[in-house]
Amino acid sequence: MARAALVALVLLVAGTACEMDVDVTVDATSAGSGSVQVAVGFDEAALARLGDPATALATDDLAAAGWVVDPASVTPDGMTRIVATKTFDDPAGFAAAVDEVAGPAGPLTGTSLTVTDEALTYLTTLTGVVDLSAGLAPYTDPALDAAADGVPLGGLPTAVEEAEGRPVADMVDVTVTWRLDGTEVRVEPVLGAPAPPPTVLSVERPRVERRALLAAGVVAVAVVVVGAAHAIAVRRRRVGS
Repeated sequence: MARAALVALVLLVAGTACEMDVDVTVDATSAGSGSVQVAVGFDEAALARLGDPATALATDDLAAAGWVVDPASVTPDGMTRIVATKTFDDPAGFAAAVDEVAGPAGPLTGTSLTVTDEALTYLTTLTGVVDLSAGLAPYTDPALDAAADGVPLGGLPTAVEEAEGRPVADMVDVTVTWRLDGTEVRVEPVLGAPAPPPTVLSVERPRVERRALLAAGVVAVAVVVVGAAHAIAVRRRRVGS
């Protein structure tokens, strides 16, 4: 979905003045579950070129892949917004959702969610990577080139910038929010600019079963020690008498 947003939406810029924004939100829990949400907004000019977002963004394919797609709605700032959300139950599900968002070699490559067994705790780490430094060239494919009348995607920014008199990066706003158990970091990468540093969020969750076992062991040892001390005391009293 985000790949379609970050690539296909820029195709819409060609030949028309338009503004677009893409918001990607990863919301994970220390248990390794959570959701990935992609929201795409279009101004009137972009929407006029796009048509119905529900069909232009292939929402049927998204739904088939397990994404819940909300109907397009108009926000107070006049943008028409479409939102797709997918939940995941474990780190493997998270990895699959990220691949569906950006592709296995897309701008989120390196993003991961891990849950590590640390004896008495689970350590959950969310590593978020967003790299748009190479612009659009790495994300071109034959279908998108055909949609652009055969113009390779990597060559579109120059044509768009000449037509609009401003950089493509000024027409597409991207925000990525990384969230782990309520701790949140927002990054705003710029198309063609150096990638921001990776975001790393970590949280520890106690292993209740092992702590309970440890506590039971401590109690058992204490009982043995107390019992032994009591037996020794009784024996001493008998010897003394």
